[in-house]
Amino acid sequence: MKIRSTWTLAPTWTLALFPLAMLAGCTTSAVETSKATPVPPDRVSGGELLTGRPGKGTLIVKRDAGFQGSACFLRIFIDAVPVAELDRCEKVVVHLPPGDHLLGASPSRICGGRLAEAKTALLAGQTATFRVGFGFGVGNVFVRPTAF
Repeated sequence: MKIRSTWTLAPTWTLALFPLAMLAGCTTSAVETSKATPVPPDRVSGGELLTGRPGKGTLIVKRDAGFQGSACFLRIFIDAVPVAELDRCEKVVVHLPPGDHLLGASPSRICGGRLAEAKTALLAGQTATFRVGFGFGVGNVFVRPTAF
């Protein structure tokens, strides 16, 4: 008696899609600013940058959601000064003097990766929002402006 296998096409199809499914799970996704939680005080080192005053601009930095990089924090730098360490779906709000500023993000703890940076120019009373997270590849950190 001959037994017919139902595994004729399924394994090939499944094996072809598995790498794509894995890559899709490796990117992070944007979080709305209103849904991001403030970073806990024990991971903030921004000092006076956290206090809003007239004549300053506001910079909101939020970390994406997603599995990629979940074992580490992203250390946030403003003009090469460490400000906070963000976990997934967290944000930090800093108040800066008007002018050009350099925002950086780098993995901390056990994650490898390189520093990513972006420039922003703030005016007094203006708010700029950036998202940080991981793209494709190991340690591929990004810093991007966002409207959400």
